Amino acid sequence: MVVKKRWYLFVTAIAIALVWMPFLFRARVRENSGWKKLLFKNAVVYNIPRNQLARINQRLFGNPDLQLKWVNIQIGNKKIKTSTDKKFVADIIKQAGIKIGNKDEVKPSLWEIVKSGETIRIYRVDERIVTEVKDVPFDVKKSYTTRLEVGKSKVIQEGQQGKKQLKYKVILKDGKEIARTLLEEKVIKAPISKVIAVGTIGMITTSRGETIRYSRVMTMEATAYSCSYSDTGKSPGDRGYGITALGIKARPGVAAVDPSVIPLGTRLYVEGYGYALAADTGSAIVGNKIDLYFTEPEKAQRYGRRLVKVYILK
Repeated sequence: MVVKKRWYLFVTAIAIALVWMPFLFRARVRENSGWKKLLFKNAVVYNIPRNQLARINQRLFGNPDLQLKWVNIQIGNKKIKTSTDKKFVADIIKQAGIKIGNKDEVKPSLWEIVKSGETIRIYRVDERIVTEVKDVPFDVKKSYTTRLEVGKSKVIQEGQQGKKQLKYKVILKDGKEIARTLLEEKVIKAPISKVIAVGTIGMITTSRGETIRYSRVMTMEATAYSCSYSDTGKSPGDRGYGITALGIKARPGVAAVDPSVIPLGTRLYVEGYGYALAADTGSAIVGNKIDLYFTEPEKAQRYGRRLVKVYILK
């Protein structure tokens, strides 16, 4: 009975060993087959010392020279400690049952030899197409108007942001973005510009306290003239005597200008002279010059030549 009981315990132990052996060993042995191969399938050893593995290997395969080494395999934050009899990185990874994608990176490279205690680093590289929608800022346009004074403005049209669609190729390494390439950009909603009216009408106060609105101011060289023969080359009775280029009678407040600078018929305010009408021309009045009419020739002579500000009235 004692013998039978021992035999029963021995058989039970062998059965348990056969059941648990595949979980204790993860080393693949290509040169062997059958039940012995099951014992060394998937060769990552956690609990059995190397000398015991060598004895088991000798008894099962008649090969006492089992060369096992410990190697670390790290994939992201996961670290695996495995023992292997393989030399090259590619074989060790395959032996551990780890699949490598086409874009994955492995360091050291697949055909390098790894020593005991070294770490194989596997970086999972993924490529994705990402589509994003972003705002397109609106621009601001200014519209100058004579309906507002200088320094004043008014919003005529509010701006609205647009939308654009961006398509990227994004490369992820262990879940973190390392590169991004723009593939396509398309506006799906055009922005609307903001339009602001800006006043161009200036305001001055004369010496009499009168407020004048103007659209433009110029600094010009001013002279004076009268209907005298020395100024016009005409005497009373001559054709066109005392008549301006605009066809009106010369009188105080008439100014001769260059029509290419100030169009005839323009209302003016001349510093030190007063209101004037651009109604005449002169052969010597070219460019930024203005000739102011006086009834008395003596006053015209005394006026001389000076720089004045000429305001173009609205």
